[in-house]
Amino acid sequence: MAQCKWCGEDSVLSFLTFSAAGLCSKCNGPVAKDIQSRIKITKESTIIVSTSKNTATRLRRIDLALSHIGELKKYHEKGIVDLTGALEKTVPYLESTKNKLLKELEVKPKRHKEDTQGVAIGTDEAKLGEAFEKTRWGMSKRTVKQIYPPENEDPVIVEIIEDDGPTTTGYESEIEFLGLDAFVDFGFSDDKLDEVSVELHISPEDFFNSYLEIKQHLTGKFGSPSSDKEKWNGQPQENGDWGELVANGKLEINASWRTKVSQINFTCGNGDIQESCAIKITYSKSASI
Repeated sequence: MAQCKWCGEDSVLSFLTFSAAGLCSKCNGPVAKDIQSRIKITKESTIIVSTSKNTATRLRRIDLALSHIGELKKYHEKGIVDLTGALEKTVPYLESTKNKLLKELEVKPKRHKEDTQGVAIGTDEAKLGEAFEKTRWGMSKRTVKQIYPPENEDPVIVEIIEDDGPTTTGYESEIEFLGLDAFVDFGFSDDKLDEVSVELHISPEDFFNSYLEIKQHLTGKFGSPSSDKEKWNGQPQENGDWGELVANGKLEINASWRTKVSQINFTCGNGDIQESCAIKITYSKSASI
């Protein structure tokens, strides 16, 4: 019998194949999985920081990597995994790069408000609440199409005209969201943006890392979710492979955030594509604006 480095209980230690040693059989699965996922995301983010030319992407990835290193430190302090190299080299590199990028942003001259693709935003539209990334609630379809060009020549995918009601239209575009290929649907009511849906199809093997990264991004932007739930179809399998469980319809994950101007819903479930996981983020305009 020996004492587990994580839970502290006297138990037969599990024999691990990587450096997260000294864990009991109860802690082995979830702790080892968490460590491996966070290390992978940190490495991927650090590579993007050193290769990307987009300042916003680099800053976002720096914060993501530092956040995961911060979570990994609790394992390092207990001697479960060795982060000496990351703490001595990676963290100083990320922090110095972040400071350099922030200083560069401070010295840039102020210009007429426009998005990074050079699309001028009207004065009234600039005052509206943030919707999805560069868009604002109430933007016209013409303005949004300049920022996110439609996938097809005829961008209208739905148009509903109700008696004495609003005219609802929408269009779809392909984008890159946190380095992942995604489809985005923009919905308009009387030519004013009021809903945005982002959908990604992820393989079961890549699901857990993608889920962690997207949720971390949303939490960093909007704070802790107001609701965060796991819905099991059958007996919960806490130590099972989340990608396989989601793809097979045995697990659905839901989280939501509310701001002064938006309602954000984050859903993970089995996708329309066979053996895939669908991640969907829906941004809806708050009724108060």
